Amino acid sequence: MKTPRTGRTVPPRRTLSQLSAAGETGALHVEGDPGGTVYLTDGWISYIESPASPGVGELLTTSGRLPGEVWQAAAASGDEVGPLLVAQGHLTRGELELCTLGAIYDAAFFVLSPAPTRVRFEAGERHRLGPICQVDAAVLGRELTRRRKLLDDAHPSSDVDTGRLLAAPRAPVPRLVVTGPQWELIVHCDGHRTAADLARLLGRAGYTTLLELRRLAAAGLVTARADDPAAAKADRPAPAARADGPAAARSDAPARPAPDRSGGAPAAQKSPAPQRATGSRRTAAAAPAAGGGRPAQSEPRLPRRGPGQQLSGPDPPPAYRDELDETLLTRIRSGLEAL
Repeated sequence: MKTPRTGRTVPPRRTLSQLSAAGETGALHVEGDPGGTVYLTDGWISYIESPASPGVGELLTTSGRLPGEVWQAAAASGDEVGPLLVAQGHLTRGELELCTLGAIYDAAFFVLSPAPTRVRFEAGERHRLGPICQVDAAVLGRELTRRRKLLDDAHPSSDVDTGRLLAAPRAPVPRLVVTGPQWELIVHCDGHRTAADLARLLGRAGYTTLLELRRLAAAGLVTARADDPAAAKADRPAPAARADGPAAARSDAPARPAPDRSGGAPAAQKSPAPQRATGSRRTAAAAPAAGGGRPAQSEPRLPRRGPGQQLSGPDPPPAYRDELDETLLTRIRSGLEAL
C-alpha cells in the first residue's frame, strides 16, 4: 500500500491543478468545514463528494427516480455502482452521466474553496460509483469562479450558507412573486435546518439551493439564526405574562398594583366596590378577569348608590344625554328602514 502524501496548508485548487497536470490517479482529501474528497483518474476528475452537497445516490433516490432499496442493493454488491445500475436497466447511461456531472460541479463548490486548508493525497484510491464521466480541472476552476460571482451578485452576505435558516414571519412588501422551488425552501426553513439540510431534504443540488436562499435573503424572506441552539431558544420571545390571567390568580405572592391602561391611577388604588354587594355579584364581576378577558374597569365607574347617597363626580348635562339618545334612535330607525 502506498504511503499517502500529506501536503501543507494550501489552496485545494492549486494542489488539484498539480495532480491533474501530473496525470495522477487517486483521491485528494480536503480537510476543513465542510471539506470533502476529489477522485482523479489519469488526471481527470471522475467524482467529488462533500458533506455539504447530496451525492448521486441521494439525488436519485430523493427525487424518486430510483428506489432506495435498489441503490442500497447496488452499493452492497461490491461492484461499481454506476455500471451495475445501467447494466440492470435501472438507469440509462445518459441519465447517470448527467446526474454525476451535476454532483461533481455541485460538490466542487464546497470542497475547492479559495481559502487555504490542509490536504492529503492517496494514490490509487477510487470511488465506488465507478468512472462515469471525466471533468477537466481547468474547466471546473472557471465554472467555480463564475458560480461564486453569481452568489455575490445575488446577495453579498454569506450568513445563509451555513447558518440555521428561518422564514420571515410576514412578507416585507405588500405583493411579491416567488418560484415553486423558492416556496418549498421557505416552508421548510424552520429555524433548525441549514442550506445543506434543505438540499438533502428536497433532493436538490447544494449550490442551487444556496443561490435560491441568497435571493430569498436579499428579498427579506429568509434569515439565518445563531449557530447555538440554546441561543436561538433564548432569542424566541417569551409570551408576556398577563396580570389578569390564570397564573396571576393562582399566585401566592402579593401582587403589585397594575397601572390602569386608561391613564388613571392603578387599579388597586381605585375605590373598591361597596360591601353590600352580594356574593353572586362579586363572582360575576371577577369572571372576565379570571378568564383572561378585559380588566373589570366598569365597577369603579358605575358605583351603586344606597338610599340618600350621592354619586361622586359631576353628572353629564341632560341636554347632552338627550342629544345622544336622539342621535342613537335616529340611526336605529334608519337601519331598520333600510332592511
